[in-house]
Amino acid sequence: MSLQSIGQSVGSGIAARAAGLAGNTLGGLVTGLVVIVVSLYFAIAPDLYVNGAVLLVPPSYRDRMAQVLRHAGRTLQFWLLGQSVDMMIVGLFTFAGLHLLGVHLALALAVLAGLFTFVPYFGAIAAAVPAMLVAIEGGWQQALWVLLLFVVAHTVDGYMISPLVQRHTVHMPPALTILSMTILGTLAGGLGLVLAAPLAAIGLVLVREMYVEDVLHERAGRPRQEAPEATS
Repeated sequence: MSLQSIGQSVGSGIAARAAGLAGNTLGGLVTGLVVIVVSLYFAIAPDLYVNGAVLLVPPSYRDRMAQVLRHAGRTLQFWLLGQSVDMMIVGLFTFAGLHLLGVHLALALAVLAGLFTFVPYFGAIAAAVPAMLVAIEGGWQQALWVLLLFVVAHTVDGYMISPLVQRHTVHMPPALTILSMTILGTLAGGLGLVLAAPLAAIGLVLVREMYVEDVLHERAGRPRQEAPEATS
C-alpha cells in the first residue's frame, strides 16, 4: 500500500468522524432549540395546553391531571432557567481563560462555548475546535492550553456545576441528572443527552405527584407516619 493511499484512507476516516460529530452537534442544537421554543410557548400560555391535555382523561381525573401538568410545566421552566445559568457560567469561565491565554476573539469564542453548552459533550467538542484553530496562530503550546481549558471547563460543568444548578432550580438530585444523561445518551445518542435532564425532571414530578402522593398516599419528601400501636 502506497503512502498516498494510506494518506487518503486516514483523511477519509477523519472526514467521516468530523461529519458524524458535526451531524450530532447540529442535531443536538436543533433539539435544544425545539426544547427552548416549546418551553417558551408553554410559559406564555400554559392553560391552553393543559386544558387540551386534560380532555384526554376521564372527567373525574381532570382536576388532578391539570394540577400535575401545571407542576410539570413549572419544572420545565425552572430547568430552562437553570440551563441558562449554566451556559452563562461556562461562557464567563471560558472567556476568562481565553483572555488570560491571550487568544484572539476571546469574547466571541466564549459566547459560542456558552451556547454549545446546551448540547452536553458534543457541544463542548464543537466549541473547542474553533477556539483551537484561532489559538494555533500563537503556536501549538497555546492551542494545547486552550484544549486543556475546555476539558477542565466542561468537566467541572458536567459533573459539578450543571447537577448542582439543576438541584437548586428543579430540586433534582445531581446523581439522577448524571445517571439520566448516561442512560439516554447511550440509548439515543446526542438527542438523548439533550433531553435527558428535562425528561428526568418531569419524570420526577410525575412519580412524586401521581405515584407517591396519589397511589401511596404519602406526602412527597416526607415518609408516612406509622400508626400508633394499640395499648392494652
